[in-house]
Amino acid sequence: MPTENERKWVIALDSEKAFSEIARPLHIWQGYPSAVRGMTVRVRRVKDGEKETYVFTYKNNTGTRVIEIEQEIDKRDYDDLWNQSLVRMEKVRYKYAAPYKGWEVDFFKDHKDKTYFAMAECEMPEGQKEPDKMPKLVKNNLIFAVPANDERFSSKLLADPRYASKLFAGLGKKE
Repeated sequence: MPTENERKWVIALDSEKAFSEIARPLHIWQGYPSAVRGMTVRVRRVKDGEKETYVFTYKNNTGTRVIEIEQEIDKRDYDDLWNQSLVRMEKVRYKYAAPYKGWEVDFFKDHKDKTYFAMAECEMPEGQKEPDKMPKLVKNNLIFAVPANDERFSSKLLADPRYASKLFAGLGKKE
């Protein structure tokens, strides 16, 4: 089974223009048709220019690792599952190419297309604790390094702008 191994960093909300100069945007709509603790079921529509793809993802946190299985699906399946999703979100993603392969930066959007949260993440091989290098643009806009396995920063939770705004406002404060 594939193991998800990623680290996350909260970045400045107003940094999207700088990222748009290094990569084209991917528009992403995500829905979560199931809510079970420790497990994520997600459907995603990705628009890359004129091309759209649809992906079904299953994640399970076993306590020692996160198993992630992704499968491309057709639009009909996506639409049916999207309609069952109680939690939904939209974000714009910028993906780095080599030498920063694995790095992605997401800007979470509210219903007025305003960014309410921004996060960079790096997907790494299983067992690797930190990325080999961090892109300069991420480093220059860094607000908070998310501790490994900190579930407060899952996209499913960040789909709620009120939750995400409160989390963002509390960064750096003692809990």
